[in-house]
Amino acid sequence: MWSGWPTMGETVPADFDFEVVAATLTGKWEQYEQLPTALQSVVLSDHTECTDHWCIRCAYRRGYEHFVANGQTGRDFDQWCAQKGSYGQWRSEADPAKYVYRGNCCDGTAVRNYLADLVGRDWPSVIDRRNRIQWFSDNGADMTGIETEEQFGSFCGRMGRINLDRGVNSDGMTGDDYWAAILEAALL
Repeated sequence: MWSGWPTMGETVPADFDFEVVAATLTGKWEQYEQLPTALQSVVLSDHTECTDHWCIRCAYRRGYEHFVANGQTGRDFDQWCAQKGSYGQWRSEADPAKYVYRGNCCDGTAVRNYLADLVGRDWPSVIDRRNRIQWFSDNGADMTGIETEEQFGSFCGRMGRINLDRGVNSDGMTGDDYWAAILEAALL
């Protein structure tokens, strides 16, 4: 059984062609615009106070509002997202070896990233990296010249090697333990 099928227990027909269905799907923003105005306000909460740069609901909302402000529709936004994420009628363009749900095989197809690009915001991962570099600097590490993802990755790799040389496997750590071990190596 699959979502949206009218009766319980039915199986997908043997001659079912998902490519035909995918090419004609109705997106959530097109559906949203079909709702009565009073119901639209119930469906979407206010996102202007949200400070979570990883919030996908707010990212979609900002993207939708960007399209509408430029005279486009929810359907236009749905189609743009589908093309960026290689789903819907663009599903056949996805690389089967790399494809995961709604794109997300790499930074360029990651939902949060292309939605951030659309409205002129930094990628959430860029914000996190910048904040982490600042955290290291605030805690006494010399972060001079470390700005990009590649530079930061090299820095962490060097600190990981220092840790291994002193008998600490920071690569086997996660979260705060990992960052504390990398900082400790940077302060040596």
